[in-house]
Parts: sequence; structure tokens; C-alpha cells
Amino acid sequence: MTEPDPLQISKGCIQAPAGCGKTHLIAQSLKRCTADKPILVLTHTNAAVAALRQRLDKSEVPRSSYRLATIDGWAMRMVGMFPLRSAADPSILELSNPGIDYPAIKEAALTLLQGRHVDNLLAANYSRLLVDEYQDCLSAQHQIVCELARVLPTCIFGDVLQGIFDFGDTQVNWNSEVLRDFPLIGELSTPWRWKLAGAEALGQWLLDLRPTLLSGHRIDLSTAPSELEWIAVSGDQDFEKILAATHDMPKGIDSSLIICSSRNRQRQQQIAQFTKGASVVENADLADLVSFARRFDFSSPNATAELLNEAASVLRGISSTEMIARVASLKAGTNRKPATDQEMAALNFDSEKTPQKAAALLSSLSNQSGVSAFRGEVFRNLLKALHASVNADDFADMALKAREERRFHSRALGKKSVGSTLLVKGLEADQVVIVDTHEMNAKNLYVALTRGAKRVVVCSTSQHLPAI
Repeated sequence: MTEPDPLQISKGCIQAPAGCGKTHLIAQSLKRCTADKPILVLTHTNAAVAALRQRLDKSEVPRSSYRLATIDGWAMRMVGMFPLRSAADPSILELSNPGIDYPAIKEAALTLLQGRHVDNLLAANYSRLLVDEYQDCLSAQHQIVCELARVLPTCIFGDVLQGIFDFGDTQVNWNSEVLRDFPLIGELSTPWRWKLAGAEALGQWLLDLRPTLLSGHRIDLSTAPSELEWIAVSGDQDFEKILAATHDMPKGIDSSLIICSSRNRQRQQQIAQFTKGASVVENADLADLVSFARRFDFSSPNATAELLNEAASVLRGISSTEMIARVASLKAGTNRKPATDQEMAALNFDSEKTPQKAAALLSSLSNQSGVSAFRGEVFRNLLKALHASVNADDFADMALKAREERRFHSRALGKKSVGSTLLVKGLEADQVVIVDTHEMNAKNLYVALTRGAKRVVVCSTSQHLPAI
């Protein structure tokens, strides 16, 4: 079947099932475009922008051929350029209250576009528009794209089965709104992710199950090819079998995604902590780090204990309880054994509670044999914030700065990564291990199943899924 050509679409949608070469199609379209103006490419998050740019660079797509941004980021730029015509309060661009400011920015951008104030500017600067991951659009973002489509030939890419973000009434409806405004032109149908990995039968099975999931019926795992393994568990607390599955990496498997509960972050952290070499895929807001930085008081008499407890929450192989007891013993002079390097670092911080001493203590703890980070992103950004702090008063601000800088980088996965479908959507590995299937609806199940290019392992009480 011939793939649809985004450069020949004036206004329409290409449905892109997971792993069917959408990013490659976008890259090749940009590469062969001969227009004298760049193509505007929009997506949803800064991390997605970074990941897409990385893929485009790898495909040797000239950066002069496109302009890449998030929908909200592009809207901010336009409102900043035309604050009067967009009828916006300039203070919304400071994002001091994101929950209020982002909707206001989208509304202001829509006002600007609906007033046709920038039609000529758009036509002069861009040859056409491509929008990725359209199933994640909010209604306001959809309205913005519709206005852009009045001026620019527009092709959107999305997949209704990957629409797992629940924004309630503010989310655009795929069937009644998206396909109404952007008619379906075609659907990608070659399972390239699995074909290139030597597991085409698995990829075709995943494509074939789409109608079943879309119609609200259950799939039968017993019909899957040999690349899918079902492990019968008695429930979500059957840790022996679940951890055996998360540890297993057969020959030829170099990376593994472990997908578990979206509702329980502690569950993800627990599985990562007890799976050797695994690390949690963190939320973009790094809420736990920011919360710790805001509440941590360097001058508190309990500061050393609190810092050690924080270390134990991100590093496997240490006991904060034992360490706190040892520090107390060393301070009281009741110890029998001399202080280790890590205990000396704790005593140094206890006597001079500065960000630099805190960073030295954390580094010393992490350098021990048998100690590793199971929340690597939190640990690295915690150290980064401490090193950047001139004094204790800077710490909270430096943690926020580290978080914001992280937003503009694509997520680098370790050999084993643990997260929810919301956090691993768009990512892939050689293997995926799926637990907590009892919490997954059809869309979350599909996203989970399609993360593994060579092997899929499902831990569940039944072979008939989804359970809800």
C-alpha cells in the first residue's frame, strides 16, 4: 500500500499507529521539500521537540527546512510579537501562574489568528504546517491549528488509540471534531519498529488487534506470536513473579521498559528500587525534588537526617536509619568502629550545613560499592541544584532552574526504565514488561504493548485484556 504524502495534503489527517514510521515519514517529507520557505512543525511538549529534533538531525534534515516548536510555545511567541492585537496582558508570558497563564496565552493567540492580523505573515514565513501527536490536543489548541489551516496547507498526524491523556472537557474529540475538520487521508500500515527488529509477526499482530480494542472488546494473548510471553500472576502483589520478569533480559535484549501503575508513583519507585539496574522515568515537573528543595531547612537540627532520608529515597543500597544512628554515635563518641568516608562526609555536613557539603555527602554515598540511583533524574538534578547554590537561600531557586532546563531535553533511557504509560508514551525499547494490567483500559494497554520492539512480557491474572 502506498503511504500518504504529507506534502500533497492541503488539509487532512494521517492516522499513525505506533511504530509504523511516522517520524521517518515526517523527516523524509521535510528532507525532500523544495519550497523556498520552511515548514512549520508543531508538537506538544518541549521534550517531544527535543526528541524530534534529535531524530531529524540524525536523518540529516537541514534545519533551514523547518521551524519546530510546541503549539503553546509558538502561541507564546506570536502573542509576544503582537500583544496589542492579541488583546493580551503581557504578564501572562511570564508564566508566574501556569494554570491560568497558558489558557490565557492560547486564547490571546486565537484572538490574533481569528482577527486575521497575521495571515500575510504566516504565508510569507511558512510553506505549510505539520502537527504531530494530534490525539493529545486540547480544544483551544485544535482551534489554533484550524485557524492556521485557513492560511497554510496542513497535515496532522495522530492515533486515537494513543490518546491516553485525560483532559476532560478541554480535550478535542477525535471523531466528532478532529476528523470533521481534518478528513482522514490515510493510515500508516507497515510495522516498521518490529520489522527492523526482526519481529515483524509481533508488529503485525499488534496492528491486527487495533479494531478489537477500538470496538471495546478484549484481546486474547494466547493468539500472540512467540515474541509475547504471558506470565500468570495471582495479583499485583505477586512480587516474586513480577520481579523475576523485570530482572529477565534474554540474549539480544539490550534495553527494557517496565510499565506499571499510572495511579501509584510509589509502586513505580518500589519496582525500580528492587530491580537491579532500573531507574524511574520521572514526571516533567520533578515534583518530589522541587518539594524537597522548598521545605529543606539547612539550619534545622534535623537537616542531616532529612538529607540522609532524601538520599535513601533515590539511591538503592543505603539505609538512612543505620546512617543516622551511626552519625549520632560518632557525635557522642560512643562508636567502636572508626568513621567511614561516607560517615565523615555526613559529619562534615552536620558541622557546616552548606549546599556544597550536602553535595559532597550525596556524592560520597552514591560512590559506594553496591549503591546506585533508582531515581537517577531526581538524584542528578538534586546534585546539580546543590552545586549551583552559592548559599542555602539559593537551593529552591536552583532546583526550579534545573527542572526548567530539563524540560528542553529529550529523555535519555537507561538499560531498564520504570514508568507508567503516560511517561513512556513515545519511547521504545527492545523489551517491554507490563504489570498492573488490571488498571489499564484499551488505550493504555495498546500504548504499553507497542513499546517493545523485540519482546513483550505481560504479567496478569488473565490472558484476556483489558480487564476494564
